[in-house]
Amino acid sequence: MSKKIGFLFNHDAPHQIAHSAPIAEALRARYPQFDVSLITSTPELTAHAHKVMTAAADQRPEIVELPGALWQQITGAVMNRVMPW
Repeated sequence: MSKKIGFLFNHDAPHQIAHSAPIAEALRARYPQFDVSLITSTPELTAHAHKVMTAAADQRPEIVELPGALWQQITGAVMNRVMPW
């Protein structure tokens, strides 16, 4: 059984991904026996995760988007308008 490491991004501020993605990439590159994933909660976060990845394709962590409830999507859209990213 392989060991799994997940970085959860469930806040609608994409800047947090830029801070953690390099750590996830480094873990994946240095410890290939680990399954490293970036776990996102919105399509916007997923797109941003793909955008900030810099590692070679074989060293990139997997990006997994969790489906959110409709109320979460609506609340997130409203909060994104009033809170800075």
